Amino acid sequence: MAYINIYIANPCKISVKDSQLVLDGDRQMSFPVEDINSVMIESRQIMLTAYTLTALTDSGAVVYICDGCHLPHTLILPCNTHSRQRKQLMLQLALPKPVTKQLWQTIIKQKIINQAKCLELCGKRYNTVLDYAGKVLSGDSTNQESAAAREYFRILFGEDFKRQEDNALNGALNYGYAIVRGIIARSIVAHGFEPSFGIWHCSELNNFNLADDIIEPFRPLVDMLIYEGVNPDITKLTTEIKKTIYNVVNCDVLIKGERHSVSNAVDIAVEGYLNSCENKSCCIALPELVNIAMHEYE
Repeated sequence: MAYINIYIANPCKISVKDSQLVLDGDRQMSFPVEDINSVMIESRQIMLTAYTLTALTDSGAVVYICDGCHLPHTLILPCNTHSRQRKQLMLQLALPKPVTKQLWQTIIKQKIINQAKCLELCGKRYNTVLDYAGKVLSGDSTNQESAAAREYFRILFGEDFKRQEDNALNGALNYGYAIVRGIIARSIVAHGFEPSFGIWHCSELNNFNLADDIIEPFRPLVDMLIYEGVNPDITKLTTEIKKTIYNVVNCDVLIKGERHSVSNAVDIAVEGYLNSCENKSCCIALPELVNIAMHEYE
């Protein structure tokens, strides 16, 4: 099981030798390729070959490349990793509309429950947010997601917080969401699905609509990690802060009654989506928040 997440902030040469990913910079380090879950390349002074990228994606690793603002910009995923990709696509396209509405209702309800749990674990009042979960209808036709979000962010980050402002706190949130989104996109592709065909998101300009659907109940974990592990009063998104946020993929969540890392929970959620497509009924399993803790791999 892949569990190593590599963050590269300094200039170095990246290569593969004897099934080891070798980082040759100020000092040389190596990691078994098969154990690598993801690689975040922040430095723009990196040398690597197509062979190295292929070795990483063949092993199932997600590769993120940052832009000039040091934020995730490019996501590298393998193509055609599933032996019956056309079959999966047909299942995806044949999902009845009532089932997609039930799936979206389930996703949004769990997202709101997790938002309330985040507030509770952070010592904030949460009942007003939790009340919205019981009001979510099929397809969230009354848009309880938006109403809950306004209340949730105001309680968590203060009355003056605005989600769309260009500041360090929103940058930290977006950074965390991008990391989880990449892990979800990797799992979607590995299961043979077309990531641009979403359950609810349907933008023609978005290649990862399905990832943006499945990420919703995972978002409050990012929020909680930043509130507890970073400090919501940050004024600059530093390398150390980004390293902390990058660890979100190793955080524990509860899914199907057991503790799993976010990476494993994502796979379970995508498998639940597969079951929903096969059975034409809502069978998706989604994460529940617990106290922030790094998963202990056996």
